[in-house]
Amino acid sequence: MPSPTTQVSTSEQLDPELADIWQQAKAHILERLATIQAAIAAIETQTLTQQQRKAAHQQAHTLVGSLGALGLPYSSQLVRTVQQCLHPDRTLDTETVNTLKCTFADLSAAIERVSVSNPLQLDVDKNREVTSSQVSPTHGSLNNQQEVQSSVFSPLPKPPNGGHQLLIVDDDLDLAALVSLEAGGWGIQTRTANSIAEARAAIATQTPDVILLDLGFPDTAESGFTLLEELVTRAAQIPVLVFTAAEDFITRVKVARLGGQAFLQKPIRPRQVLEAVTQILDRQEEADATIVVVDTDPQTLDSIRTLLQPWGFQLVLLDDPREFWDTLVAVGPDLLILASQMPEIGGIDLCQVVRNDPQWGGVPVLFLAENISAAETNILFAAGGSDYIRKPIAESELVARVLSQLERTSVHSYRDSLDPFTGVMGRRRAIREFSRLIYLASRHHHPLTLAVVKINNFKDIEQQYGRSISHQILKRLAEELQSSFRQGDIVARWDTNQFAVCTYDMDRFNGIRRMSSILGRLQLQEFRDREERFKIELSCGIAEYGESSQDLYGLFRAASQSLASV
Repeated sequence: MPSPTTQVSTSEQLDPELADIWQQAKAHILERLATIQAAIAAIETQTLTQQQRKAAHQQAHTLVGSLGALGLPYSSQLVRTVQQCLHPDRTLDTETVNTLKCTFADLSAAIERVSVSNPLQLDVDKNREVTSSQVSPTHGSLNNQQEVQSSVFSPLPKPPNGGHQLLIVDDDLDLAALVSLEAGGWGIQTRTANSIAEARAAIATQTPDVILLDLGFPDTAESGFTLLEELVTRAAQIPVLVFTAAEDFITRVKVARLGGQAFLQKPIRPRQVLEAVTQILDRQEEADATIVVVDTDPQTLDSIRTLLQPWGFQLVLLDDPREFWDTLVAVGPDLLILASQMPEIGGIDLCQVVRNDPQWGGVPVLFLAENISAAETNILFAAGGSDYIRKPIAESELVARVLSQLERTSVHSYRDSLDPFTGVMGRRRAIREFSRLIYLASRHHHPLTLAVVKINNFKDIEQQYGRSISHQILKRLAEELQSSFRQGDIVARWDTNQFAVCTYDMDRFNGIRRMSSILGRLQLQEFRDREERFKIELSCGIAEYGESSQDLYGLFRAASQSLASV
């Protein structure tokens, strides 16, 4: 049971960027506390009704999410205890009532003591740290960021194919406002619906790219499950992330069965919500490779589904070869996986049919074969097969061969994944490659740094000298970065005026020295437009894996927040 004495030493501070939202939210929070307080008073006078208890429980449920999202973990923990005490299935015995009263007293005091941290002090600390370093790009500001605030609301570069729309379906408008604020920094537009009916209308007006759905709506007979069931039946399915304070495992199972793509437990910080949203959006964008698999063995089909689905591929599984042609025409796959031996119509027959057709003749074909001899291998290739996989299927072999074949096609070729102006890797492919290096760093305990390089005066250059000159500058910067790093390091154009560099087996100190030298040389160079000369202005931010974050977007956030002029 929380003790009333804890309130003496516990005081929570808000991020200064949340000051305006806190002023708006505090009135709603106090209203919800008043509802809970009235229920506690009714318990003491033995006049508590079921309706009053349900309302107080719901208000506590709502506060769990909004206080947690505001970055008030102590208050959120207290209100969760209040929620548990008020649960309709819990007996209000003496111990429960005492816990409820003491915890509520602590909660009320904690809310009154919430203050907004001084942004000026944060700036002073950051400046002191930066100037104490030999190099401008963020040596100390990353440390300061970790010590002062674990999650600051500040812009990230826009995700691939920016302009995504997120529909937030939640009756907690304060929490929705916090998520919307964070989403803006990720380049994601938001709309909010505070009821299931409003959500239906919003979806009918404009289909969102992803939905963040709370399950509880006490003022209506409909719950989030109602909308989730409806969305499953849509022809064009919308990915749904469930966002709830419900803790029971049965709820998780039900969400999974209804096709929910993530289960987010309140309280949760908006940054974590947007990380999950972005992962879903990335998965949707990567899922543009469609694979048709034909095998009369259902166990093989199920195995392939298990192995390939996590990679985001669209899989069409057929256990009847007679349906192959209709499926091929309807789906238009990027890759075919065919069992070489099947009753009546085998994979070799299907491959030859494909190769004889002008429209589909170029689709790569992987054969599934077991106990295959050299002579049989020759037959598969003679029939037009691109490669083969042995049964039983090994995950590493299947994934490697599938990716290899897809990258050879025009749609998924390496060349098409390069930025057309600079020749370096584009953002979409870079996300895959950065993730691969992060995995290696995690597995082998090697250092890894991620740097964000920004041309500060890029927009002015483009407006004054034109796009031709600005593209030349981008290309020059890309060439300099590529030539200055090792072959295994990754240089990518991340946004209009930003590059990202991921260096494996290099810590932040050495990364700062390397970037300082490179960018310092570039800033000394003069560019010319006819008779006029000018220089570029650069800033750089560097984050180290494990120290700043342990995930890709966390590293980008840390590096972006710590951008400093070179």
